[in-house]
Amino acid sequence: MRLNSFPHATEEYFCESCKQTKTRTDVEPNWECPKCKKYIQVRIKTEKLDNSCFRIPISELNIGDIVLMEREDEFREVLGLQESYKDKSDIRIALKEYGTVIAPKGNKILKLHGGWFN
Repeated sequence: MRLNSFPHATEEYFCESCKQTKTRTDVEPNWECPKCKKYIQVRIKTEKLDNSCFRIPISELNIGDIVLMEREDEFREVLGLQESYKDKSDIRIALKEYGTVIAPKGNKILKLHGGWFN
C-alpha cells in the first residue's frame, strides 16, 4: 500500500489559532494556515465519524499517534516507525490491529486531533 491522504469533497478546514474557517485553496498543498503557519484542522465526517484531524507528512508521525488511513476505515494507533530497508525515502509504519505499511516520508496522513467542535 502506498499510503497518501487525499482531500475529500466533504472536508471542512479551520485554524484553531486564528479562529477562522479556511478553504481548500487556502491550505493546500501544505495543510497549514497561510496566516499563522500552524497545521489546519480537517473535518472528517462520515456515517460513523465527525472528527478533527491534521493532514501531516508521514515523516512527522510519532509512536502513539492515531491515524486514519482510508475514509471508511477506523482510526488506528501507530505502534512503530522505522526507515525502510529498501528505500530510505520510505517509512515502515506498524499499526495496531492492521499490520505494517510502507509509505513515502513526504506523503500525507490524517492524524486524529479530536472531535469536531467548530
